[in-house]
Amino acid sequence: MSSTEQAVQVYQLRVWIREISPQIWRRLLVRSDSTIAQLHDTLQIAFGWSDEHLHQFLIRGKPYGIWRLGGISFCDNPHQVRLGDFHFRYKERWTYEYDLADWWQHEIRLEQILPFDPAKRYPICLAGKRRAPLVIWRKICQEQGHLIRFRAEFQIKESENRKAKKKKAKKAKAQGICAYCGKIEKLSEDHVIPQCLFIGVVTDRQGIDKPPA
Repeated sequence: MSSTEQAVQVYQLRVWIREISPQIWRRLLVRSDSTIAQLHDTLQIAFGWSDEHLHQFLIRGKPYGIWRLGGISFCDNPHQVRLGDFHFRYKERWTYEYDLADWWQHEIRLEQILPFDPAKRYPICLAGKRRAPLVIWRKICQEQGHLIRFRAEFQIKESENRKAKKKKAKKAKAQGICAYCGKIEKLSEDHVIPQCLFIGVVTDRQGIDKPPA
């Protein structure tokens, strides 16, 4: 082990998306010499995001992140700022925000500081549950005008809140149907949303007609 590796520690992080129940979370092992840019890439992969939107870390009240054209400017180079520079305390928390329109807030908590193991390759995802929300379908729908057609055909009210949608989704059992394309998908307890780009509401087959071709 080199002298550099001897100084490296491993941070065990627990990351979850706020205001979503059941909770979407991951437990990660990252090197203390990882940069802010590398942690951004790790979170994108761990949660299955597409890295198409703006983001920022908020650490002790200061924003950090990778600058994008037309986006937020940051004072520090994210490829030079390392996690070890912050000397995080046990159980200290900070925030990672992705897609500043939908504002997905990831809470990051330092669970443990572990010794570096040269036999392992970091970062490592130790555990987690549930996938991140599907966001690409809405972009496609808006660009092609399908979302307007979807609302008109099925009379979905703008005022219908998330709680009502979740209640409908929980009614789906072994099979569900996409309210837009009518495609039937296998569902599980963790993944109640079918893999359809135009999904808006998941409901039982009874009482809903397949959209016209």
